[in-house]
Amino acid sequence: MDNKNRRVEIFCPSCKRAGIKRKLMEADRSATGLIYPYCKACKRNVKVKLPLNK
Repeated sequence: MDNKNRRVEIFCPSCKRAGIKRKLMEADRSATGLIYPYCKACKRNVKVKLPLNK
């Protein structure tokens, strides 16, 4: 199985609303729970709930 098909890119929701596409990290599609990655543009940890709904 290809790794790219199993991974999902996670972007900062605050930056996304402003029209900036800032990638925070990659996670497995099967990952669940809450993560708090740091966004360099916002200068804070951003709450992201997994799994992401597309």
